[in-house]
Amino acid sequence: MKFKKEKWVKYMENRSTPPNYLTKALKIAMGLTKFSASSLLSAALDLFIFTIITDAFKGSPLFAATCIARMCSGLFNFLLNKNWVFKGGGIHSGAKYLALFILQMLASWGLVEAFSFLKVNITIIKAFVDVLLFVASFHIQKAFIFENSKQKKP
Repeated sequence: MKFKKEKWVKYMENRSTPPNYLTKALKIAMGLTKFSASSLLSAALDLFIFTIITDAFKGSPLFAATCIARMCSGLFNFLLNKNWVFKGGGIHSGAKYLALFILQMLASWGLVEAFSFLKVNITIIKAFVDVLLFVASFHIQKAFIFENSKQKKP
């Protein structure tokens, strides 16, 4: 079969290179590693403030302690995610993050309250609950909150 020069050039231009799966996997791993670091720092701040409040004010409502701790750590987390993890975001990323933040805070409080009957330290219960919420949060933030970020998609 004989190729004309034009057909060969067109073939070469339209040919797609096979995807580099290792590069894609590393990009995903790096994004997840940064998100994990951001979340761990935020969780440490959240648990620290929650513990200070519940220890300092014995019998304080879990909802109040959860809200105060989550507001402080949430602002910290949003700034880290916007500027370091996802490197930007759309014009409405703050409002979307706030909606997720409120849902997570209510879920955290509700689940901690639900498991508070257990004979386990309340801070351990909260840490366990927040680990469960972490997984969903990464996917929600990547797909809906910072979807227009500068972080290259694999």
